[in-house]
Amino acid sequence: MKQKQYMTAFYMETILLMIVFLMVILLLTRVFSYGKVQSKQARDLTNAVCLAQSAAEAAASSEDVETLYQMMDQGNAEREENQIQAWYDADMNPQKDGYYHLVASWEEEEGTYGSFVNGIIHVYINEEEIYRLDTGVYLQEAGS
Repeated sequence: MKQKQYMTAFYMETILLMIVFLMVILLLTRVFSYGKVQSKQARDLTNAVCLAQSAAEAAASSEDVETLYQMMDQGNAEREENQIQAWYDADMNPQKDGYYHLVASWEEEEGTYGSFVNGIIHVYINEEEIYRLDTGVYLQEAGS
């Protein structure tokens, strides 16, 4: 009879240990899946910042919106007046209707000795704004 009690206790401990083990597995699975989501969001934000930075550098070295368009167009850009739209795939390669959608605005304000250009750069994923960069550049008049 005593041996039967030991066997029952052993089975109960084994079942309890298996339940705890399964709970730990479920918890770790949840943690790792959350980490994967966070990693994807971080990668998307980093890529959006790089795309916006590249567009801002192009704007800083451009004399007008047409020059900016020529610098940004790699077969993936469209221009509407003072706004340029470009698309990139998930690896940041130029691709029409890609994963990232970059919109750069060029707003020029005339001054006495030149003009100041306000640049507003938005990066979208699935119509959701991921990053916005406000930038500006001073353009001197020729001979100033």
